[in-house]
Amino acid sequence: MPSKRDYTVGWVAALHEELAAARLMLDETHPTQPQSSRDPNAYTLGRIFSYNVVIACLPAGNYGTNEAAAVVSNMKATFPNLEYFLMVGIGGGAPSAAHDIRLGDVVASKPTGQYGGVVQYDFGKALAGKGFHRTGMLNQPPYCLLTRITYLQAEDMGPRTHCLPAVLKERMGRATDRQRKTFERPDPVTDILFPAEYIHLEERNHSCARCDKEQLVEWSQRASSDPQVHYGLIGSANQLMRDGILRDNLAKNHAILSASRWRPLLTQSRLPRKG
Repeated sequence: MPSKRDYTVGWVAALHEELAAARLMLDETHPTQPQSSRDPNAYTLGRIFSYNVVIACLPAGNYGTNEAAAVVSNMKATFPNLEYFLMVGIGGGAPSAAHDIRLGDVVASKPTGQYGGVVQYDFGKALAGKGFHRTGMLNQPPYCLLTRITYLQAEDMGPRTHCLPAVLKERMGRATDRQRKTFERPDPVTDILFPAEYIHLEERNHSCARCDKEQLVEWSQRASSDPQVHYGLIGSANQLMRDGILRDNLAKNHAILSASRWRPLLTQSRLPRKG
């Protein structure tokens, strides 16, 4: 069994659904390790390929950058050799003519322009006569991770089949019926698109069953229904993004491919969504 010093990757989820999905991605699950009484985190330990991974989730009902920082700080105290920390979860795609982002696709943050990979779109200052000036952004990932991003992008353009569909198929094969119902990729015909200015009818299950289908934007089918990986900027914030026009403006002005919050779910228009 690996010791606490053998874990090098920290994985943080914001929601319990994201934690459940993260557990499914482990190649191997490890027993829990003793931790300090001052560390309140609950952990899932395991291995993905050759990396020993620590997975933790934000406390129920508590979201935001401060909570995420506290989880990471506690994680480092118990697992001192962690080198990399990943925030992985649900986000809302910002499709455009340049980026054909669909339901089930993956957006990986990558340094673009003046930003290191993630833009905090609700952090900044108001300047007289100049509007809101955003100043929140994260440093770019470590050098070794940037080289891996370049490698993965090259793999996407190569002749070999992308490994993501095969990995997802294998994981779903060992999932429970309830997990498959929750996490399996929906039928592409359910991936519908409304104009940014369309106001959705609020329903508890966030479906578009009662929305006006006459307002749908034409959404052509892709050559392949397999999920694709997009590399670029991710917009993040402490506030839920519920304005499709604002999100599109952020995507246009900052080349953002996905907008989310630490409790990330976009429910407003131009989000490829089920229903």
